[in-house]
Amino acid sequence: RKAEALAIKFIAQLLKERGWGVERVKKHQEWSGKYCPHRVLDEGRWNEVKAAIAAELKSLGGKSTTSTNPTSSSPSPSSAANGSLKSKVDSLRFYSKPSWEDKDVVGTVNKGIGFPTVVEKVKVGTAYQYKVKNSKGATYYITASDKYVDVTGSIKTSSSAPKTASTSSNSSSIKSVGKIKIVGVSSAAIVMDKPDRNSSKNIGTVKLGSTVSISGSVKGKNNSKGYWEVIYNGKRGYISGQFGSKI
Repeated sequence: RKAEALAIKFIAQLLKERGWGVERVKKHQEWSGKYCPHRVLDEGRWNEVKAAIAAELKSLGGKSTTSTNPTSSSPSPSSAANGSLKSKVDSLRFYSKPSWEDKDVVGTVNKGIGFPTVVEKVKVGTAYQYKVKNSKGATYYITASDKYVDVTGSIKTSSSAPKTASTSSNSSSIKSVGKIKIVGVSSAAIVMDKPDRNSSKNIGTVKLGSTVSISGSVKGKNNSKGYWEVIYNGKRGYISGQFGSKI
């Protein structure tokens, strides 16, 4: 893993030069949806890699976290909005559209991190989400529960929240043909929304040694070992073939 070690040193040096903390480091997947860095994700080592970057940054005398005002004095593309948001917990999911579906998850934010702009509060199903924007003006949606987020400013509630079509599937329509045991990973195997690790989205993980029901296997794309078609939270998902052993 020489290339990985060099990348960790390079990223830590960039963070130090800019006065940023390790929370600024994001997966390519969070921005484009591309399954990248695929080896780290396959092996469930993303948090391990971030910890290594944090340790390297500390050894260089850099900051472990970004200052409370990391943005420049120039206004963001959505500076006209009235609020900002921070997560109260680690790994809080945010979505590409007003939805609670796993397939619409774009990424996660950790405690103390969030979005500089809250546009409005919208009703999604029986609960609420905030429509938010990041520093580049990209729009996302995140839970509005005060149990999970802390919001400052005056936020309007939309009276005409966009509606999403129901895409939930009935687990009884997916027939199990057996189970696999998760093997060959450091901590967990990634569950993808389609059998193509270069263009899929991460919809969850299954821990090393755990078992999961399967509905079959498919060749898919970009993996010579193919993929297990698994039943994850009552829905179809896909795990790289090399990380499951049929039992």
